[in-house]
Amino acid sequence: FFFQFLAYKTEGMILNNPMELKYTIIEDTAANIERVVNEGKLDFCFTRAPLHQKTLKFEPFFTEEILFALPADHPVCQQYPASEADPYPVIDLSAFKNSSFVMVNNARITPLCYKICENAGYLPRVSMQPVSWEHVIMGIRTGRGVGFLSNLHIKKDDNTDLRFFHIDSQLAKLEHVVAYRSAYD
Repeated sequence: FFFQFLAYKTEGMILNNPMELKYTIIEDTAANIERVVNEGKLDFCFTRAPLHQKTLKFEPFFTEEILFALPADHPVCQQYPASEADPYPVIDLSAFKNSSFVMVNNARITPLCYKICENAGYLPRVSMQPVSWEHVIMGIRTGRGVGFLSNLHIKKDDNTDLRFFHIDSQLAKLEHVVAYRSAYD
């Protein structure tokens, strides 16, 4: 599940017994969840920065990184050797302007991936656009194209036939935050 879609409402903030705490968990789009927090109907939510609701306060939670993925037998992999100290070397994306891409269909990630390619000097030619990260992995694994993956969806032991690379772009770093209204608002 994705943290940006979760929000919590607590009731009874001063508790003698932690079991008295009541949580309401809601799943919705980041924009809607932030709006509900901004309206005071929820206490906080997990979402990605930048926030849609600019009046909300936030605290950093963790950073997600978008990595570039290739089949391990791709010829470019030999130009970028991995090491224990640097398992994901930085790759030059301009070398992939004529490649087919497998790109997740996601309202926030897809435009970001297009922008990363645009900054490398081209628009990607997308051959496959699944809605799940698992299908992106399978598309890359089976040679349908190269692509982008969130580091949150990579399991080293399951992906020995894939290679991952850092992207030299600030766009590839996604800050997840806990967003809330100020107690003084």
